Amino acid sequence: MAKFSRWYLGDYPVYVQEHPQGLLVVGGETGSLPEKGDLAAINRQLNKAGAFIAKKDSARADWISGVSHDVRTPLSVILGFAGQLEDDRTLPAPARERASHIRRQREQLRSLISDLNLTSRLEYAMQPLRAETRAV
Repeated sequence: MAKFSRWYLGDYPVYVQEHPQGLLVVGGETGSLPEKGDLAAINRQLNKAGAFIAKKDSARADWISGVSHDVRTPLSVILGFAGQLEDDRTLPAPARERASHIRRQREQLRSLISDLNLTSRLEYAMQPLRAETRAV
């Protein structure tokens, strides 16, 4: 999990380094670096860079979430129509088989979208995983 942290694990800034004996994770205090004393200018720039990275990562995660939602809606319509065609006994068997193939491919796309969302959450937001049961 630490390798996916993108410089933060929760609200804590972390520095991660792989080592032959394992993974070294060094964490810092939450919040900004103090912008006073000898390192004030450097800390100010680091705080600014950290805020920029957090904003960029949040925008990317929001974009991925929005796109995946926009793609899932038409895929649900496709699945519904493919299921109706697959169950329509008045259609020839080859047509029902093509509908079944469409449904299976749609399920594969849904799984890929779910994986994309999970990867985004792990890489950018480190949100906790929630198990969900969905009817198909």
